[in-house]
Amino acid sequence: MANIDVAARPQTTLLGTLAAPFVALGNAIIAHGEAVADYRAERFHLNLTDEELAQRGLNRKDQVRKAFAPYMSF
Repeated sequence: MANIDVAARPQTTLLGTLAAPFVALGNAIIAHGEAVADYRAERFHLNLTDEELAQRGLNRKDQVRKAFAPYMSF
């Protein structure tokens, strides 16, 4: 019978080791870009007047809650 170790870690290669900082940098750039887009969308909605929000079927309370949800638990 064969002995199979399912918890074996993949072997690290030289190329993988050299690429790791660049992969991390790429992931950081993507995360930053997503955060900037989210921030701009939140600022856009928070800068609308109550009348403009009502025309869109939204209200101020929900927009504030949505903007700060990642930082607070309601």
